[in-house]
Amino acid sequence: MVHLDINCDVGEGLVDESPLYPYISSCSIATGGHAGDANSMKQAMLLARSHNVRIGAHPSYPDKANFGRKSMNIALVRLEQSLEKQLLEFKALASRLNLNVHHIKPHGALYNELVHDAEKARMMVAVIQKTQLCDTVYMPHNAVFGDIALSNGLKVIYEAFGDRAYDAQGRLVNRSIENAVIVDPKKVLEQVVEIAKKGMIRTTSGQRRKMVAETICIHSDTPKALEILMYLKQQLIKHGISPTQ
Repeated sequence: MVHLDINCDVGEGLVDESPLYPYISSCSIATGGHAGDANSMKQAMLLARSHNVRIGAHPSYPDKANFGRKSMNIALVRLEQSLEKQLLEFKALASRLNLNVHHIKPHGALYNELVHDAEKARMMVAVIQKTQLCDTVYMPHNAVFGDIALSNGLKVIYEAFGDRAYDAQGRLVNRSIENAVIVDPKKVLEQVVEIAKKGMIRTTSGQRRKMVAETICIHSDTPKALEILMYLKQQLIKHGISPTQ
């Protein structure tokens, strides 16, 4: 039996996320950069606790106008200060609720840049070490960040996306392109099974590429997200895959 963590990004205020929690095993909660505030973080934490779902922080560029999905031309020190503030506020709230923080998962443009930008990766590692929120990060396999994090004593859990298409280079297809988001539960299942059982992904060009992942993300704002998660819960076990709890 293959064990696989299913996660969602939550606390983003886009949809009612409460029905999703019974079908996931971890969640990444927006920390106020691209979305969220103290109240939304608390509500997400309480929902996660009631469903025995592990919690993580989901920091971002401080850019709610663009939902953190566009790179910001700001000084690295300003970005570092914002990320530190986001993580410390999250840490304080989790502490008040007596909750353990399982992981950190950068969001959007920052997440994508950490795959190849060594300078930002070193800055992110420094923020994590300084805030001491936790020592585990969700990131894609073969990201520059992963190598730097591991060499600094952090743990990296490799993540892939069940509801996003990948291009021939193994990168996420831009959301502006048609069919970049996968909404058919059967197609999501096919992608998740191929990743979990074969360590491969089928790209939009029809090629297959190596894809290592221990956790799979289904975005809470993906159309049919609840239907997708319910379908995965029902079908994964038939393929010898057990969602981790």
